[in-house]
Amino acid sequence: MASCANCGSITEYSLEQVLCASVDRQQLLKRYDLEERNLLQHNDTAHMDTHIDSLQFLIDELRKRRALACRSRNRYAPVARLPVELLSEIFRFTLSTDIHKDHKCFQPTTVPLLLGKVCSEWRNIAWGLAELWSSFHCRVSKTRYSAQATLLREWIDRSGGRPLDIRITLEDEDSWNVSGITSTHIIDVLLLHCHNWRSLDLILPETWYNKLQNVREKLENLASVTIRPPGYIFILKSLNAFANAPSLRRISSSHYYMHDLLFPWEQLTEATLGTASTDEAIELIRRCPNLVSCRFDDLNSIEGEFPLDGVLHTGLKQLRIYLNIFATLAPFIGPLTLSNLSLLDLSVPPAHSNPLNTVEQLLDRSECPLRTIKITGISIQDEDIISFLVYNDAVKNVNNMMSKDQDPAVLCSTPAT
Repeated sequence: MASCANCGSITEYSLEQVLCASVDRQQLLKRYDLEERNLLQHNDTAHMDTHIDSLQFLIDELRKRRALACRSRNRYAPVARLPVELLSEIFRFTLSTDIHKDHKCFQPTTVPLLLGKVCSEWRNIAWGLAELWSSFHCRVSKTRYSAQATLLREWIDRSGGRPLDIRITLEDEDSWNVSGITSTHIIDVLLLHCHNWRSLDLILPETWYNKLQNVREKLENLASVTIRPPGYIFILKSLNAFANAPSLRRISSSHYYMHDLLFPWEQLTEATLGTASTDEAIELIRRCPNLVSCRFDDLNSIEGEFPLDGVLHTGLKQLRIYLNIFATLAPFIGPLTLSNLSLLDLSVPPAHSNPLNTVEQLLDRSECPLRTIKITGISIQDEDIISFLVYNDAVKNVNNMMSKDQDPAVLCSTPAT
């Protein structure tokens, strides 16, 4: 019940009405309390943000003061007293630890950038040292492609027109064959400087082939080419961009067919061919009369694309042959006469027969000054090696070891007596 203050009348409320009124009043009080708390929290948060900003300002100021103090302190370090010429020479030595690493290393070139982070003086020296920028490995990423093209342009500009040693690899190579990007920004940047190419190591996406044709007659300084398609997948593409490179002496190609390759064969002194058939390998030796060193990786069996006529080669000194499981040595060695061979490096599959008999036939034909034979993949009996050395007294060493995926402890090196 409730009484009126003016007339004194009494109004009676039900229990349900009283409870509802009580709940409404409590909710109203809670809403007022919540709004007040939110306002207080907002004010507290704003105050704390201001305090944090003040602390950050102090931290930034302290960092600047610390950097200035370090700069003053570093002036007394021994390295700070080195003349620019000596520092430049030290920086040049970093090239041997970067671009000239093991060919299988996929780390991109970062040494000039790292030197530039040390201090402003080092950055000025590194930025002005053209040698640091003339050899590089760029690992292309689909997600950073455009930014890498811009960086590559600036990088090459810093090389100052020096001869360029270029290596371009791709992240996630298999995807380039399935959904490769169509942009040619990277190769476009490289083509602007093709006159300065000295060595080119290139994984070549399909969309770059037409662009590469533009370098013909412009490769007067190119001495070395290494090239293959992405993902180690055979591709039916004609590769003739390097046919007119007067200084080219070394080539390495893989996963191309021999009839699609056009190099200045007669001037080559070093060649590596990957996944070639036996007849393609023989054809390479036939086409290159000035070869000194030759290597065949993952050599396949005969495919009948080229003739197996005998080949006499008087210049080849080093021959390395790595057979796959479907190939044998005799069909490749049989047609060859190598009168100047001094090193023979063989890797054969585990089921292969003793290759020394085939090598002996080569020696009898060639009468070459062969000194060292390396055979990997199978274990040859010591008595067979000794018998071979006795009969072929010009050979000084036969090194026999198992392949890496077999027993590495089996090693036999038997010198001639």
